[in-house]
Amino acid sequence: MRGTGRATLADAPPPSLRGDFNGDGNPDVVWRNTTTGENELWYLQNTTLVGAAVLPTVADTAWQIVAVADLNANGKPDLVWRNSVTGYNVIWLLDGATFLGQVLLPPIPDLTWQIVAAADINRDGKPDVSRGLTSGT
Repeated sequence: MRGTGRATLADAPPPSLRGDFNGDGNPDVVWRNTTTGENELWYLQNTTLVGAAVLPTVADTAWQIVAVADLNANGKPDLVWRNSVTGYNVIWLLDGATFLGQVLLPPIPDLTWQIVAAADINRDGKPDVSRGLTSGT
């Protein structure tokens, strides 16, 4: 990641945090620095880093990116965020690396629930957000 020089593709976030942000047909990777709150996109062609873009910083590290999906049907991935302390949930609407705005989802203050997917669960052609219980509860 920018500034650290330590992140590698072997350390890449899980597939749920990948999407084609630059429209080249290859999945890209979203990074979040859990210490500084910086956020970044890595544009990939297979396993080759071909570019990067900086997203807005979210200094409150209780906010976590939990899913990537095209939630506003503009053909570009958006980010689903969850606050691990308050249970609030937000969608960042994006056009590639350009922040278009945000949508506040209903909070789920019971922190034993986590967002586990953003996918077309009901087969209506639009992504849905799914939640599940954390382990050990």
